[in-house]
Amino acid sequence: WSSDVCSSDPFDCELQKDSYKTAWTSKKTAYCCDKHGVACDHAALGCDRLCSIFGQTASCKDRAMHAFSKVGSCAKAHKEVLDLCWVCNACPLNGLQCHKEGEEKVEEAIQDDHAKGPRLPCERPLEDGFMWKFESSGREWKQHRIPDGVHKNPAGRGFMWLQDGSTWKQVCIPNATSLDMPKTPVGDGFIWHRRSDLKGPIWEQIPAQMRHGGIGEIPRIPAGPGLQWKHTIYGWTQEELPKEMQNPSRPCNTRAGPGMRWVFQERHGKVWEQLLIPGWIAKEVNPQPAVPPGRGFMWSFEPQDYGWTQICIPGWSDGQPEPPSMDAGTGFMWLQQGGAWHQVPVPRGLRGLCADQPAKHFLPAGRGFMWKCTRKHGLLAWHQVHRNNWHRDGPTRPPHEEAGNGLMWVYQDQYWQQQRIPRWHAKDAPDLPAGPGLMWSRDTVDGKRVWKQALIPDWEVDNKLHPPAQPAGEGMMWRYSEKDGRKEWSQEGIGDWYADSANHPPTEYAGNGLMWKFSSVGGNPGKWHQVDIPDWHVLDQFEQPTVVAGPGFMWTFDKDIGRWTQLPIPKWKEERSEDKPIEVPAGEGYMWKFYQENGSKHWHQVQMSKTDLLRPHPEPSEPAGNGFRWQYNTDSDRNHWEQVLVKKASCTGVLCHLGLG
Repeated sequence: WSSDVCSSDPFDCELQKDSYKTAWTSKKTAYCCDKHGVACDHAALGCDRLCSIFGQTASCKDRAMHAFSKVGSCAKAHKEVLDLCWVCNACPLNGLQCHKEGEEKVEEAIQDDHAKGPRLPCERPLEDGFMWKFESSGREWKQHRIPDGVHKNPAGRGFMWLQDGSTWKQVCIPNATSLDMPKTPVGDGFIWHRRSDLKGPIWEQIPAQMRHGGIGEIPRIPAGPGLQWKHTIYGWTQEELPKEMQNPSRPCNTRAGPGMRWVFQERHGKVWEQLLIPGWIAKEVNPQPAVPPGRGFMWSFEPQDYGWTQICIPGWSDGQPEPPSMDAGTGFMWLQQGGAWHQVPVPRGLRGLCADQPAKHFLPAGRGFMWKCTRKHGLLAWHQVHRNNWHRDGPTRPPHEEAGNGLMWVYQDQYWQQQRIPRWHAKDAPDLPAGPGLMWSRDTVDGKRVWKQALIPDWEVDNKLHPPAQPAGEGMMWRYSEKDGRKEWSQEGIGDWYADSANHPPTEYAGNGLMWKFSSVGGNPGKWHQVDIPDWHVLDQFEQPTVVAGPGFMWTFDKDIGRWTQLPIPKWKEERSEDKPIEVPAGEGYMWKFYQENGSKHWHQVQMSKTDLLRPHPEPSEPAGNGFRWQYNTDSDRNHWEQVLVKKASCTGVLCHLGLG
C-alpha cells in the first residue's frame, strides 16, 4: 500500500478481531495487518498462496520478489502483485522480505520461470490471419500465418482457436493452468486436453478424432482426467465428472459408454478417467475385450452396445467370501485373487466346443461353481455357472449335477470340483475310483461310447444287506468295504474281466444280495455281470433262490446274515472228472451233478424237488451220483434227504501198495 492512502479506514479492524480467521475477508486481513498490525500471523501465510497468470503459476511472495527485482521498491512490487492477483490480498507488505536473501530467491524464481516456459503473449496485439509461435532460438514469440485446416492443427500450449465469422483467431485459454476444465466453450470439432510435460500441467485445445459408433460417431481419444464424454442431441461433448466420481468409489450409476471403460487414476488427482477399449470396432459385434474390466467391474454382453459393456459387479465388495451372484458371462469366469472376486477369461482348454471333453489345459470352475455346456448368445460352449447347495459340500455328499462330457467330480480342498476323466473313450473303465456315492457308467456321445460318472441311487441308505439297485455296469462290480473310516458300497473293476468266459467265472465275491451271471446281448460275446439275486430279502433257509447259481458257483445259506449267498465252488476248474466228486456238501435242497455245459464238463449244483427232498420213503427219484449216496438227515431244523460222499475204505496190504485196493 502506498503512503498517500485516504486517512479514513475502509475496514473496522477492531470488530471481530478475535475471530478474524473465519469472520474476515482476505482483503480486510491484509489491510488490518499492514496498517494496524492486527491478524498478521494469518495474513503472512497468505504470501505462500499460488497465483496463475498467463499460464504461469508462482506464489505471491515469489511474484513480489520478481517484481521487486525490476522496480526496486517493495511497496510498488507489492501493489503490482495485488493488481494482477486478487488471491494475494492476504499477503501484507510487511510479510515480504525485500533484501539480499529475497533477491537470491528472485533469481531462483526467474530461473524456474524460464524452465516452465515463456510467458504467453496474451495481451499483445495479433494481426488477422496470424498466430503466435515461440521460437526457442531467439527465445521470443513471433507471428506466423495460420495454416489451412485449422481443425487438424492444435492452437498451441495454452491457446485455443476461436471462430469469428468465417475466420479463425488464436486466443489464450483463460485459467489454462487451473485444475478445473476451462469454462470457455471448446468449439465445434475440438476437445479440451490437459497436457502434462516438463513445463507443468496446462490445458490445450486439440482437434477431436471420432470413429463410427452405434450412435453417430464415437470419440477416438479419452475425454481427459476429470472429464467424460456424453452424447447429447448435438453429438458428443466433454463434461466434467460429477463430484462423486472424484473418489475411489465405483461409478455404478454412470456407464462409461460404448467402446469405453472407467479406470481410476491417481496421477491426475485421484479421479476416474474414461478410457477407450483397445481394439473396439464400432457397428460390429465385438469379441471379449483384451483388457481387464477393473476392480469391482465386469464385462457384460449387450448387443445394443455392439458387444461388451463395462458394468459394476452387483453386490461386490473387497474381501467378500461369497462369489458374485451374477454369471461371469460367455468366455469369462469368476476367480478369487488378492481377497477379491475378479472376472477373468476362461482357460484355453475350455474355449472349444463343449460336445467333447475339455482340452488338457483345464482349470476347475472354483468353489461354488461348475463348468456346464450351455447355449448363450447363440454359442454352445462351456460356461461357469453357480452350483446348487454347494454350501453343503462334504466328502460323503457328492453333487447331484452331472459333471459334463469328459468330466468327473472329485472332492479336493474341502469342496467338490470337476476334473478331466482319464481315457474317456477307452474300452476299459477309468482307473480312478468314481468316488463316494458315485459310479462309472457307459454312455453314447456323438455316436461314440464313453465313460461318465453317475450318482448311485439310494447310496446313503445302502447297508451291508442293501446293495445298490443300479447294476455296476460292464466290467464293474459292487463291493462292500471300509473306506475313510466308514463302510460303504463302491464300484470296482472286475479283475481279468475280458479273459473271462462261461467256464472262467470271476474269483471275487459278488457281494451280499448280488450274484455273478453270464449272459450275452444281441449276438455279442457273453460276459459276466453282477446282478441282483431275485427276491433276496424275502428268501429264508427253506426257500432257495429260484435261479441257478451258474457255472462254477453254488448257493450257500449264510446263517450270520440269514441270507443266501453265491460262492465259488472249491477246485471247480480242477475237478473235471466224474470220478472225482466235489468234496463240499451241495447244501440243503441241492445235489451235485456232473454234465456238460458251454462245451465243457463240470460238476454243477442242482436244486432238488421238494418231494424228493422231504419225503422220508422211498429215496429220492434222482440217483445220488458217482461217489455219492443218499442219507436221510434228522438232526437239522427239518428232516430231509441229503447227498453225501461215499467214504472210501482204508486199504492195506499188497493190493493197496499196487494201487488195486
